Amino acid sequence: MVKTIAMHVPVADRAFLDLAHFDMDPQDCFGEIIDNSIAAKITRKKSHINIYLIGNSSSKTVDIFIADDGIGMSFADLRQALILGVESNFKHGLHEYGFGLKNALATLTQKDPTAWSIWTTTDHNKYFRVDGPLRQTTECQIDAELPKFIMQAVQDKNIPPVSTMIFFRTTKSFLRGLTHKGGQALNVNKFGQYLLEHLGVKYREYLKPVGNKIFYEMNIYTIDYNERQRKQQKLLPIYAIPVPFENGYQKYSDEDFGKIILKNGQKIGWEIQLGTRNKQLVNKLIKIGVPNQNGEIKTEPAKYYYQGDIPRQGIDLEIHGRTIATSMINPPWKIAKHNSLNDFVGILKLKDVPQDCLALKTNKTNFDKNDDDWETVFEKISGNKKLAPIKNKTKKSESVLRDLVVNETNDVNSLTDNSIKAEAEYSIGNTGIKADVVISHKDDDKNVEIIEC
Repeated sequence: MVKTIAMHVPVADRAFLDLAHFDMDPQDCFGEIIDNSIAAKITRKKSHINIYLIGNSSSKTVDIFIADDGIGMSFADLRQALILGVESNFKHGLHEYGFGLKNALATLTQKDPTAWSIWTTTDHNKYFRVDGPLRQTTECQIDAELPKFIMQAVQDKNIPPVSTMIFFRTTKSFLRGLTHKGGQALNVNKFGQYLLEHLGVKYREYLKPVGNKIFYEMNIYTIDYNERQRKQQKLLPIYAIPVPFENGYQKYSDEDFGKIILKNGQKIGWEIQLGTRNKQLVNKLIKIGVPNQNGEIKTEPAKYYYQGDIPRQGIDLEIHGRTIATSMINPPWKIAKHNSLNDFVGILKLKDVPQDCLALKTNKTNFDKNDDDWETVFEKISGNKKLAPIKNKTKKSESVLRDLVVNETNDVNSLTDNSIKAEAEYSIGNTGIKADVVISHKDDDKNVEIIEC
């Protein structure tokens, strides 16, 4: 029999609901929860983070479970995790203010504040469970059971024993924010593919192998029921997504130009990589599914990042291995975005940043512009001409290309038998249409080549 105990959380009942208005995107909400799982990793043990997206074609909501095999939480730890603004017990660079989990859950369940739960344990025998909404006095279940499908997945060894699991029910309309345009009607499998792209960029440093070892493994399981309640399940492993540089990149660091000195005298290391976008690599940047018998993994084009347009040009910002921001032009440089920078990509990595330096926004969606130390960081970059943004390669204008084709064709013709002739801006009958270049053959009036520049 499940027992309950009162958990007293010093928070006004209305405060949790107000956290839903911080304008967080769905990928930021997932990030806040996964940051906690990363921070709870057991030393010298591989961390597993498994995400379940469960949906129904006829439903407007999706049930989501995020489970890890970290150190788990005691009753006191769970209570502390639910208090607003309390420093975490986990000393990790991804923890700042003690608002992230509550921010995320409030935003994700804005339509129904009761639609979230937390299970946690320190010994895999006795689970504590708390359900929404968050109140000053919240009931905590003792000896709670995990959902049956999770228990079955553990029994079948598809996932390791669960230490902490977060459940929430959110709307498909909110999850559409995972896409760039946000207006598509998607099933959970499509949501999963967009989510793995976001997480592959956000956690690329954690997901990268170190030598022949992987310390963090993340998977998305999508379970979709159609109108006849037939189940379709897919496994989408999350792979590290690199910045798609073309033919290498320029690399500079504090070894070249010295460390960044913050206002309190702290020195932090940095590295910047600058280059241009490899379009072919972007078209196969996303790995989908598990390797086949030959060890090959299906690839698809990136749908959200590195698209070669004004909104997504610029560099990524990374702290403690976590991508905090993408598509940065101003700052660090005091210039406006422009089409000539569409293929400019890169990454700025800040190293050994003390936890009380370089403040981020409460939900880690960007840097805090009110922290003057960020100006120091960006001046280090923008004040060095060698670190300037890389503009697109100069493209010849249409008229230059047109004249080049005509001149080279006629030059070759003059050295042979004068049987061909190239003309620029050739009018096609009375249609009013002009072809850039028309090449005609003197001995065959039906043999005509039209070239568009």
